[in-house]
Amino acid sequence: LSLTGIATIPIMVGTLILGTSLAALLFPRNTIETTNSIGHVMAAMMLGLPAFGFYYVAQRAFFAFEDAKTPFYLQLVNTGVAAAVAVAAMLLPVDYRAVGVGLGQALSNVVGAVIALVWLGRRVDGLQMAASVRTLVRVTVASLIAAAPTFLVFFAAQQLLRGRAT
Repeated sequence: LSLTGIATIPIMVGTLILGTSLAALLFPRNTIETTNSIGHVMAAMMLGLPAFGFYYVAQRAFFAFEDAKTPFYLQLVNTGVAAAVAVAAMLLPVDYRAVGVGLGQALSNVVGAVIALVWLGRRVDGLQMAASVRTLVRVTVASLIAAAPTFLVFFAAQQLLRGRAT
């Protein structure tokens, strides 16, 4: 879990800051509105990236125990949460529905990861999580510290580009 967090937390934080720029890089022919929409949905989904990694690792642990039923039930919960939030997103204004669905996917990964880790802990008579939690907190703090100057440089670059466009 520590290695998964070390890989996914900085990616999550970076995508939250640079999501629209990444969308512009990947889809250079899109309009600004479309690019921003893709970037916002991508950022919403990235909030669940570390949880998705933890969920995936826990699933593989169950498979290692030759238990395919538990991952099936976990996937039912995961999909159920995502579907419920997707339906609820229909209540949002049309411009925010896709972001709502992306947030639902992130939430479903968080719920799935929490349940998976609790069930896995019961299966193996407890998970020793203290070291992993310390590592994840340190990676999160370091990522947020790195995000501050990144955001400032990104914001300054955006302002310079807007100044040239006018």
